[in-house]
Amino acid sequence: MAIVYAGGLWYAVLGVRDFCHGLPEGEIGLRLYQLDYLMAVCKCGSISNAADALNVSRPAVSRALKDLEMEFDIELFVRTPTGVILTETGQIFYEKCLKIQRLFTELESDMAALKKTKNRHNDRRLRIGLTPTTAFSIFPKFYPRFIEKYPDMIVVPQEMLATQSAILLRRNELDVSLALYLGDSADELSYFDVGKMELVFCCSKSHWVAGEKRISIEDIRDEPIILLDQSLMKGYLVDSLYSKYGLTPNIKFRTSQLSTILHMVENGICCTIQFEGLVEDNDNITAIPLEDSIKCPIRVSWNQSIPHNSAFYDFMDYTKENMKYIL
Repeated sequence: MAIVYAGGLWYAVLGVRDFCHGLPEGEIGLRLYQLDYLMAVCKCGSISNAADALNVSRPAVSRALKDLEMEFDIELFVRTPTGVILTETGQIFYEKCLKIQRLFTELESDMAALKKTKNRHNDRRLRIGLTPTTAFSIFPKFYPRFIEKYPDMIVVPQEMLATQSAILLRRNELDVSLALYLGDSADELSYFDVGKMELVFCCSKSHWVAGEKRISIEDIRDEPIILLDQSLMKGYLVDSLYSKYGLTPNIKFRTSQLSTILHMVENGICCTIQFEGLVEDNDNITAIPLEDSIKCPIRVSWNQSIPHNSAFYDFMDYTKENMKYIL
């Protein structure tokens, strides 16, 4: 079988002997709308019902069938008072037409898949998941340099918890995530680490330890602490710093708002323990490294089992080469 385009219509060119024994040799043009009409008549059992299903006139269907019979010099149907039934030759013709229809269905499906893959490759949109920590402390430093190199890229940042990023990566609703690894990454995701962030003690500049270069947990054992809530910062991280010395942190408040933490620390109401960069040094706050502090990897994660576009690969290359300098 060959498919050709002629006179504004698609044709499936079929050897006549493919249909039934004894028909003349040669190649006959089968118009695809005729195939559709034939299928509809076979399915509906009558020309009238087929015409209604196709939303065309009854004469149009009758003419299409008559043209087929004339072209192939065969009788496709036997007319009955209640409709039509296929002749023996018509049944052979019908079964061949079913094969053609399946081939065209496969062709359309394959071409749609190729188009989708091509469009995905040319898509310059990057969906990146950020945790509150990376959104505040890393992304603002990274983005200006990155987009300067790739001005055609459309970066779509989405702030969420690391566990939510993992779910969206599996669903192909995110391309990549940039998050602190706190021991809860999904096993099926691929990743690489671009650096580490350390927990530091933050206090107002009027606090009695503000001038210290480094302090121990024992130094601040009784200091009132405000932390992000448990969903944003794993409670065990701060607890583990204190438990090493047999102590319990004096946590007075938990909040989901970083602005609340900043206000409380600036005004000397509480101190906080956060990852470096989340509470930046300013005129009112200082960040002091802790002895035996905890360092967590900054992790880039993605789902390797799904297709990725060119924006994704540019991001990966740039991040591997430049993130350590940005940090």
